[in-house]
Amino acid sequence: MTARARRLALSLVALLGAAARPAAAAAAAFRDFQVYLSTDLNANASDDYACGTEALDLLLRCGHFLDMSSSAVLAFAQEHFNAAESRLRESSARLGIADWRRWE
Repeated sequence: MTARARRLALSLVALLGAAARPAAAAAAAFRDFQVYLSTDLNANASDDYACGTEALDLLLRCGHFLDMSSSAVLAFAQEHFNAAESRLRESSARLGIADWRRWE
């Protein structure tokens, strides 16, 4: 090994050693957050989270620059969902699959 390669290897070892403690702390933080999400937050979850039509329309218009109301977005999505589901049913039937949702 050349002197230059040895210095580079030692530098990398030092860099990795210096990163080990912050990496371990970050990993622990992610584990703690996962526990928080699955226990504390999940225990207090409810279905009462809607912002309301007026606020959602404002968000779509000003936050996403979308020139559609929330009801128009829902109708658009439902139309495309129905078309996709219809194509799945047709394709499944051609393949002899009775129900595309239960195919294995």
